Parts: sequence; structure tokens; C-alpha cells
Amino acid sequence: MLDIASAFATIVGLMASFKAENQSKESQGDIEFTQWLIQKGHKSLADDISANHFLNLQIKNLLMGQHETVMEQFGALNRALASFASRLEGFKDIAAAISENGSLSDQAFGILQQLEAAEASNFMELLLLEGTEYRIADGSGGSLSINEHRFMEDDLSTLTTLGLLKPSVASGRYRTWHITRSASELVRKAGKTQVKYQ
Repeated sequence: MLDIASAFATIVGLMASFKAENQSKESQGDIEFTQWLIQKGHKSLADDISANHFLNLQIKNLLMGQHETVMEQFGALNRALASFASRLEGFKDIAAAISENGSLSDQAFGILQQLEAAEASNFMELLLLEGTEYRIADGSGGSLSINEHRFMEDDLSTLTTLGLLKPSVASGRYRTWHITRSASELVRKAGKTQVKYQ
């Protein structure tokens, strides 16, 4: 696992540096990238990439994209990784140091914790006269405990963007969100599953 994570981080980081250094060039494919790697002292990595046809093709496809689009993708990846890392002991201080917006809010992470504690797969939004309720639809049931209702849309949007929740519409009426495997693993790895549902 460490080798995969390390290789991924190294390749993505070097791709971002390559793209940033060569922003004025129209064509930046795999050949230019491997030549750049060799010039920067990464010949072994360049050889590994050249030997892996599928990896080589994926790198080429990404680097051939418009500069602004590719840099936005790198930025989105950075934000996602920082958000994940902010909830893992040992990495949260590093994430906070390198990214101003590098963390999930306590409420957003709390939503995931409550779903994991309830062993639930989804919850739905109920618009009631007395206010909005987020009802856990399966598992041990109950309702999500929400302390900052005014930021709920922002938190749900962040969780969806990061691939931690998947939205849908139940019976064409209620908005519903499903927890993803990644979200469940994030909560378990953070080791802070708490029962906060009612």
C-alpha cells in the first residue's frame, strides 16, 4: 500500500510541476514528460513509466489537456487529499499547514461518523413544518444531529464533491445521500466513530 501511495504521490506531484513549468507549450505529451523527468534526475521513474503502456497512455491523455483545465484538476486533487488527511492522526497538522481550506468541517465529518455508527447506507432530507430533518433511512435509524443548519448545504456539497456521499432523489420527492466505501474507510481509519444520532 505504501509503495502504491508513494508512487502515485510522486508521479502526480511531478506531473503538476512539469505542467506548471511548461504552461506556454501547446503540446505536452508523455515523451516530453519522460524527457523532463530524465533532465530532473528521475530516470528510473521515467523508465518505469515508459515500460507501463497503460500508465503511459493515461499520463499522455492528462497532459495533453488544456493547461487551465489540467491545473484545476491538480488543484481539486490537492484539496481532496488535504481534506482526507485532515481527519487522519499524524497528517492533520501537515494538511492544515499546506492548505488554508484543507479540512472537512466538524459537522461534515460528524455526518459520516453518525452514518458509520448507525451502520447506515443512506439518509434523506425531510422538509417539515418545524424545520428540516435528516433521517437515517436504514441501519439502526434515527436522525442526524445537525448543529449548524445554515452550513448544511455547504457541507453536503463538499462531501459530494469529495466522493464521500452520493446524492439522489428518492421517489422523485426527497433528496437522499448514500455514504460511499471511501467515506466509511475514512471514518474507521480516523478511529473516531461516535454515536451522535437521535
